[in-house]
Amino acid sequence: MAPPHHHTVTVKGATSPRERYEQRKEDKLPWIASPLKNVSEHDTAFSQREEASKIELFYDLFFVANLTTFTAVHEVNDRKSLSSYTGFFAIIWTTWLQVTLFDVRFAVDSVYERICKVLQLMTMIGFASVGPQFDPNVSQNSKTFRTLTILLLISRALLAIQYLTVTAFIGKKRRDTKKPLLFISLTFIITSAAYLGLFFAFNSDKEDKRYYLWYIFIALETIAVMGVSVRWRSLSFKKTHLPERLGLLTLIILGEGVIVLTKSVNYVVGEGGWTWSSFGQVFAVVLIIYFLWALYFDRHPETHFGTIRQQIWCILHFPFHISLVLMLEGLNNFILYNKAIHKFFEFFNQLPQDTSAPTDSSVIQALNTTINSFNLAGGKSADSLPIIYDTLGNLTTQPLDNQATTIDDLLTTVFVAVFKKFNFEPPESAEILPGQSPMDPIVSVIRLIYKYFFSSAGVVVFLLAVFMWFVRRRKDIFDHIAIAIRVIAAIVLFVFTFFSFHKALINRYVKGPLILPAVLLVLALSQSTPFYAFVQDILTGGDIVLFVDKITDVFALCWGRRKFGRSGNNYVQAPMPDHDQYPDKSGGVQYAA
Repeated sequence: MAPPHHHTVTVKGATSPRERYEQRKEDKLPWIASPLKNVSEHDTAFSQREEASKIELFYDLFFVANLTTFTAVHEVNDRKSLSSYTGFFAIIWTTWLQVTLFDVRFAVDSVYERICKVLQLMTMIGFASVGPQFDPNVSQNSKTFRTLTILLLISRALLAIQYLTVTAFIGKKRRDTKKPLLFISLTFIITSAAYLGLFFAFNSDKEDKRYYLWYIFIALETIAVMGVSVRWRSLSFKKTHLPERLGLLTLIILGEGVIVLTKSVNYVVGEGGWTWSSFGQVFAVVLIIYFLWALYFDRHPETHFGTIRQQIWCILHFPFHISLVLMLEGLNNFILYNKAIHKFFEFFNQLPQDTSAPTDSSVIQALNTTINSFNLAGGKSADSLPIIYDTLGNLTTQPLDNQATTIDDLLTTVFVAVFKKFNFEPPESAEILPGQSPMDPIVSVIRLIYKYFFSSAGVVVFLLAVFMWFVRRRKDIFDHIAIAIRVIAAIVLFVFTFFSFHKALINRYVKGPLILPAVLLVLALSQSTPFYAFVQDILTGGDIVLFVDKITDVFALCWGRRKFGRSGNNYVQAPMPDHDQYPDKSGGVQYAA
């Protein structure tokens, strides 16, 4: 009889019971771990790992899920909604930043650290629950402000506890870090107490401007943490993976934008299949997002590039990220706008060009058939459908010139219905003043989208130039050319933004329902060929800037080859100075900015 076969379970290569026991003992998660665990006594700055941990990436996903939820329910259709969108983004972004600034220096995996992370994840979920009701510009239930204030209090109190814990572990071994760590802890304790005071202050449903104090406290917290890291270089982010965390967040924001754009593309294509216009739109959008990725990550820092430079580079990611989110939202709206304007002119083109000739009954039938193909019933435009059918019923076989009022009302109602179907809705507070057309509020929304898209695109391209200037400490003529091209592209985008402020020029087109459709027809024709993809991409500055970046790299390589020769194997790069230091002319040491 053969002996029974025993299945051996191995743990990371261990075979014997003794080895398995030692492996499990080594892998055992400690209740709490010292932040000095992965830091040698010779290190001048804290760094726990060279790349982001899985739980850090998990936290980033909660941030983006929060942003996605808020964007889905918060329509940007006037200046107030745009300011509230920016305000909420500032709250969740700075909360993410404060957690990240702690994690990249001090977070070590333990039961205590995982409990803290769970609480931070719950805080992000809390922000997501408050987001749909967040609007500081209108009178609202004080419960919204109170809930948001409590979430800020919890997140900052938890950070105070974490910094105090770090102080308790390293206070004796690193005495030079005790005071700055206590200062950071005290800062979060004070702001937590301030948030508690605000919680009791928000006790009225009336419009309350005291929410501005949130942003004052947030600014003070950021200044405190960043200032300490500059003053005490042992608490700097020199050896941390902070650039990787910011890069990953940028990548996730781009990915979130792609998801939203994909949904819009599916919706647009489902409304009538692929056309030259939809193909050009999608082609342009894909290229724009790719160029944004390339312009950012082709110049992304891989090594430390100066303490103060890194701090400024980090903080500038706030305007960069909010502008990137708005730019992606603008791209999404442009896809929907292109489809809406084509739908409108699909109806408009059914009208006979000869308005003095009698109207054939087949024209009225074609208008009814076209309206039925728009599938307006059951959506946001359902309330406009009975009005459209009633107006169509009032049309006769008389020339259109004799039915101008009816035609104007019909085109206006169809315009409003079609654009509402594609989520172009004015705010509830919008009023139609005497002498205005019902189209005017929607035109105002389109104008706002145009403004914030081109302005945010200009900010993105300009900050890409600033990032390159900070990252490249030793710049040559080719780097200066690439930076200058980015700045010029940003200026061009800002110029396009200023075009929309010429109200007299714009109002000339929105007076009357017949002049505005003509202009919209021109816009539709300009987007109806694949050439539009090329034109829109040039306007956003993506391919030109990237092309110049690559051209300057090629010229730089050719210049270096002529200067240093073709053989690069014998060339040994001198090591970069450590500790943020470089020798000055007197032989001393200076700190790099």
